[in-house]
Amino acid sequence: MGLRLKKELDGQDIKAMISPTPRDASKSCGISLMVDEGDLPLIRQIIVENNIEIIKIVSLARKEWKYRST
Repeated sequence: MGLRLKKELDGQDIKAMISPTPRDASKSCGISLMVDEGDLPLIRQIIVENNIEIIKIVSLARKEWKYRST
């Protein structure tokens, strides 16, 4: 369902990034959509209007990501 929501958000120019589910959100593996918290009211509306099933919405502190240089 995450891919379906991503497609809907892209169609409405709402930034969303597909990411592995952070350990802080769940102990199981899976995919998540990382979005700006300010977009959540509109995202919730899109979820309801399009009858998209999600497991949960979790707010996480933004972390500094360090990427390995290639």
